[in-house]
Amino acid sequence: MRKKKLVRLEMVRRSLRMRADIRIMKHLVTWPTSKQEGMRGLYPYRHGSSLEIGRFSFFFGRFISQYEDHKLSGVGANNLLSLNPPADTRNESGSVDDVNARDVAVGCSIAKLFALLKFWIYLLIINKKKKSILTALSLISPSVISKLSTTSVPTMAINVASRRLSSGTALRRAMRSYSTFREERDTFGPIQNFEIGGERERMPEPIVRAFGVLKKCAAKVNMEYGLDPTIGKAIMQAAQEVIANRAAEILGGDKCVHPNDHVNRSQSSNDTFPTVMHIAAATEINSRLIPSLKTLHSTLHSKSFQFKDIVKIGRTHTQDATPLTLGQEFGGYATQVKYGLNRVTCTLPRLYQLAQGGTAVGTGLNTKKGFDVKIAAAVAEETNLPFVTAENKFEALAAHDACVETSGSLNTIATSLMKIANDIRFLGSGPRCGLGELVLPENEPGSSIMPGKVNPTQCEALTMVCAQVMGNHVAVTVGGSNGHFELNVFKPVIASALLHSIRLVADASASFEKNCVRGIEANRERISKLLHESLMLVTSLNPKIGYDNAAAVAKKAHKEGSTLKEAALKLGVLTAEEFDTLVVPEKMIGPSD
Repeated sequence: MRKKKLVRLEMVRRSLRMRADIRIMKHLVTWPTSKQEGMRGLYPYRHGSSLEIGRFSFFFGRFISQYEDHKLSGVGANNLLSLNPPADTRNESGSVDDVNARDVAVGCSIAKLFALLKFWIYLLIINKKKKSILTALSLISPSVISKLSTTSVPTMAINVASRRLSSGTALRRAMRSYSTFREERDTFGPIQNFEIGGERERMPEPIVRAFGVLKKCAAKVNMEYGLDPTIGKAIMQAAQEVIANRAAEILGGDKCVHPNDHVNRSQSSNDTFPTVMHIAAATEINSRLIPSLKTLHSTLHSKSFQFKDIVKIGRTHTQDATPLTLGQEFGGYATQVKYGLNRVTCTLPRLYQLAQGGTAVGTGLNTKKGFDVKIAAAVAEETNLPFVTAENKFEALAAHDACVETSGSLNTIATSLMKIANDIRFLGSGPRCGLGELVLPENEPGSSIMPGKVNPTQCEALTMVCAQVMGNHVAVTVGGSNGHFELNVFKPVIASALLHSIRLVADASASFEKNCVRGIEANRERISKLLHESLMLVTSLNPKIGYDNAAAVAKKAHKEGSTLKEAALKLGVLTAEEFDTLVVPEKMIGPSD
């Protein structure tokens, strides 16, 4: 009997592994809306997920082994159905071990029902309807369902499939839940070869959108070269999802749209990926970065006019220097942003060149003549940007100098913004013991421990963004230098870092303009006080008394804590009237007549 029983169980397990398909697995899962009482550590699958064949076989195979190993551990059928765990699964405190007890109890219950499962699965195959486990079992044995309905064994049994059965990585990986993203599969199940970095390291959204644009345009052009219009239109309709099977669903067919023969016709990953890199980068620059930088430049330029009559002391080497206006200082910031905007705009002509049509190594094998020109024109029409086919497809596949150039312009912009943000936060330091020449907007309540202390958070955020962009440029530079022979395979890291930098600079510039620059005010009283206390006003005396005498006046005033005028009079190098005529800060902010 024992041998026959083992043979029967093995046959069922093999049947599950070899003949069941994904649709059956969906029927096997019940979707609980809340955690069952007393079931700690359950993590139900999301609605719409499925258990694939290999994992389902593993799950039931595990319980078969438990059934044989424990020999039911002396536990009767009634105890099994009520999920009372065997005594040897209780810990020292008498409470039930969260992993072993329920696994054994549920496993034994399922093993007891294995003889029924084969027929139940057969019913589901025939009916092709979503029936719950209770409904399916009721077709087989009303007496069994009467017991199960009071114990929730089916629900708990299926729930165990999605819980973390142990801390071991093998089991945890085997029972991992799925997201709603598309899964690539082969005959062994889902392909998960690069589980690196979690969701944060997924392909950037602009790349996905760019692929949708490219596939739509490719289908449009391929219809001119013989692609079935019905299939082509279905691909275009499904392009935003970039999934071949979605096109099949639109057509109501079963695998009538082939991912390579139709969706990827006349294309290679070697030319499509560099193409979408350029589409994504150019689109993000035009839609995000340029508008943000233009707004920041405009606001800084407005501030330069607002502050044009405020004379302040200048600083070089962080030491007092000759005067300038606050407007002149902000005019310098505005020009930095303007030049940065020009720099990134100048890189766009190279980004507008698309590699599409080069296929594997740049020769255009398996494409029709004119395909590259037409697809570039289609992308240009779709995006309203002046994309053209690349002058040289070999360069477009093997090198990414255009991306490195663009990243370099972003690195320069980050350098400028770092300087601007630091200047503004230092000029706003205080309020009483710092420079205090600027009054920055108060966006947050303040320090968590020091009442009334308000920090320059927008400046600090911008400087951190700049640091990240500088780091991204290093990654892009290294990636760009690793184009070996006919293909640069560092495309993902280049695309990720470049798009990250574009988004960061765009968002940070917009935030800095809105929450900081727009609300900056000048502390005129503080500016005037510091200006007239500065020893460097003595510079205006050079033409009259010479450098050495002027230096002597400054040193004497500093040593004695007196004013420049008092020191000059004591040294006898000037009269009071001469000093008042020569030392006028408002006349020191530009060339003399």
